[in-house]
Amino acid sequence: MQYLAVRGPVETKINYIQKNGISVDTPNHSLNILMTKTPEALKYFRRYSKFYLKGIEEEDKNIC
Repeated sequence: MQYLAVRGPVETKINYIQKNGISVDTPNHSLNILMTKTPEALKYFRRYSKFYLKGIEEEDKNIC
């Protein structure tokens, strides 16, 4: 188990792209994580990797 600090998302508006009268929202999934820099953490957390973020309550789980 690793303790860390999480902050995000912090965006205040939804950006979009519009072409030929069709609008598509662009993702605003920013998440900052502060944790200890260990070899295991560097190996696991790569760009676009998915992980579970467990909240205070056991059933409060989010896939990030």
